[in-house]
Amino acid sequence: MKQICFVGTYTKYGVSKGIYTVSQGENEYTIKPVTNNEIENPTYLVKDEGAVLYAAINEPDCVGGICSYKYEGETVNLIDKMIMENTGPCHLALDVTKKYIVSSHYHAGNLQIHEVNAGEIIKRTQVIDHKKHEVAEQTSHVHFAVFTPDQKAVLVCDLGLDALYLYPFNSKTGWIDEKGAKIIKTANGAGPRHAIFNGEGNRVYVINELSGTINTYSYEGSQLTQLDEIVPMRDERVGVSGGAIKMHPTGKYLYVTQRGDNVLNCFTIDEIGQLTWFANVSVEGKHPRDFSISKNGEELWVANQESNNISIFNIAKNGVVTYSGQKIDVPKPVYIEFL
Repeated sequence: MKQICFVGTYTKYGVSKGIYTVSQGENEYTIKPVTNNEIENPTYLVKDEGAVLYAAINEPDCVGGICSYKYEGETVNLIDKMIMENTGPCHLALDVTKKYIVSSHYHAGNLQIHEVNAGEIIKRTQVIDHKKHEVAEQTSHVHFAVFTPDQKAVLVCDLGLDALYLYPFNSKTGWIDEKGAKIIKTANGAGPRHAIFNGEGNRVYVINELSGTINTYSYEGSQLTQLDEIVPMRDERVGVSGGAIKMHPTGKYLYVTQRGDNVLNCFTIDEIGQLTWFANVSVEGKHPRDFSISKNGEELWVANQESNNISIFNIAKNGVVTYSGQKIDVPKPVYIEFL
């Protein structure tokens, strides 16, 4: 059996045991729980090159944090865990040095920087509070944060404040310059959820959860400038709920899930980074929370949270996505981390 990926899940519904591995045999896929409920709601995962897997932990009453595992094949052993009050994260990202993790905290309305070393969670070095930016009828919900490809900044999506925050980042000290933040407002009610940089690091694409639109920005000289906003084709009878956004390894195609429609929207990316919609495809499940593209760019796996399955799609060389006919039963899947 060849191990393919890890899957983060919600355990709060009583059907999942935590993190699962998916392995592939000659004619079938096999799933196996590897954490046995030792942590609650290990939803978003991120790994480094040293066979270390980090997981976001969300316990009841907004208690949560980060844990780490060492993995070898299907053997997964807990290395470290940091649990704190009012801090259950919804997303994690590693910097290129693998020394720092930025975590996003939806309910607490903040982002946090953690110093790590090969799975050891050394300390939480900084908390950036977005509650102080709240105004009437707008509550901070930090949903996503990532280090920019040039390692000079941290880009943050605050869904509740309808804004992107670009914080200067010192990759040598691991420190965010909070006072130097640049704030880029989206349309009112857009709800920026997740973002993805292109390979050159000069374009950023943002999926807005509440409006379902996708914004394109240039990133040059530590500045974000909006270039475009696009509305994917969708079924107007169904509620909007933008999910995840990913780019094909070739940089030629962009894919976005819409949870209200249960579809995957497909776009081409031209030479200047402009998007053109060309198809939407049923995700063969309900509530596509997130998805991942295999490293060779030939498969796309969708985590359908409400139908308890991962559906597998083939990606042609022209970017066209077709359902493979294969589904893997996984309880309450949220995130897929390919090896």
